[in-house]
Amino acid sequence: MRPAVWRRQSRKSRSNPVAQDMSFATSPFGGMSFTACTVAKGSVWRAILTGTYPDREIRTFDKQESEARAYAAACKPLCRELKLPQTAFDILMFLANNPGYRTAGDIVEVRRIKANLVSVNVDKLVREGYLRRETVEGDRRKTLLVCTERAQPVIERGRAVQSAFFEQLFAHTDEEMRASFFRTLAVMDADLDAMLEKEP
Repeated sequence: MRPAVWRRQSRKSRSNPVAQDMSFATSPFGGMSFTACTVAKGSVWRAILTGTYPDREIRTFDKQESEARAYAAACKPLCRELKLPQTAFDILMFLANNPGYRTAGDIVEVRRIKANLVSVNVDKLVREGYLRRETVEGDRRKTLLVCTERAQPVIERGRAVQSAFFEQLFAHTDEEMRASFFRTLAVMDADLDAMLEKEP
């Protein structure tokens, strides 16, 4: 049985790509769960480290790049089997794991994928039966992207890849370390949301 989701993702937050794809994915650690946007609001953490500890900026950036490469490597066998580009897979998982975001505009804004790439890869996912487009009653200009039944086995396999990735990422931590880590991030996450709410 899946544990409850840690918390919602703030629309104003800007986490890294791996984090965004895995939002609402449950963790494999002793019933603990979290949205991965809580794990990494990359640009914000980087700004904090740069301002407070300038010597850590490059190392922080390198770690984010390494995380993205490791995640892509973990996804590669499934993407190859499905004959899906990584970007198409990322879009599908983002929509499946973040039910509050359902439009191409959401993908561009939150997932930070260029609009032309979103268009091309959404078209591919629709053609292959993984997504369908639905118009919004009362607002025909808005189109929702909905995961189909055909997509569900792919989504479940994708979530298994994501869980295995996080299990490896935290392989050398114990329960106490993880609990402290997530408590600290929860406090920082709440503080960041409060700061963003004060934006004019």
